[in-house]
Amino acid sequence: MKLLFLETIRKKIKDLAQKVNAPKDSLPTFGSTRDFGYPHIEVDKNGYHYVVVKRGKEYERNTTQDLDELFY
Repeated sequence: MKLLFLETIRKKIKDLAQKVNAPKDSLPTFGSTRDFGYPHIEVDKNGYHYVVVKRGKEYERNTTQDLDELFY
């Protein structure tokens, strides 16, 4: 399965967020963390990663190759 680039995912999430009027501060960051429990998204050869970092430590990581699952 061919994975999308991080910038493409960012655009898709931004477009979806605008449709539902989601506040910007509720969206994840991309490629790096804001820390303090805010999620971020990473992409590598293993798939899409939804990662939460809290107090400088990785608290949660969910990995998938399914874009719909990542968005969920």
